[in-house]
Amino acid sequence: MELQYREVLAGDEGLPDEGRDLLRRHAVRIWTSFEGPIQVGHCEVIPATGEIFGIQVLASHRRRGIGTELLRLAAIALRASGCTRIWVDAPRDQTLAAYHFYAARGWKQTGQVTGKGPYSGEILELP
Repeated sequence: MELQYREVLAGDEGLPDEGRDLLRRHAVRIWTSFEGPIQVGHCEVIPATGEIFGIQVLASHRRRGIGTELLRLAAIALRASGCTRIWVDAPRDQTLAAYHFYAARGWKQTGQVTGKGPYSGEILELP
């Protein structure tokens, strides 16, 4: 089945009220990926800051380029909205798939550490 990608707006059906409120308050934009009627991935960004603050793909759909495409779409939109810095607070734990996901896509370390202990992260930037 073919994958479809689209942007979900704050008022779209299916989002809980608190989700719509958060989206409106921070002008969040979300890109989603669907396989038929099933949402298999999403990526959320805050255009005002250039932050990518969430990306997820169902485990059954990983390693198929879905996350990469969602990030690509988000980066295009962020650049188009005037962002000169696109960044993510990524995990520093090298046992996590997210650590390798960003590294494999060329995201650059900034040296800026967030949090402490096993939940610490690092700000990465898209060149």
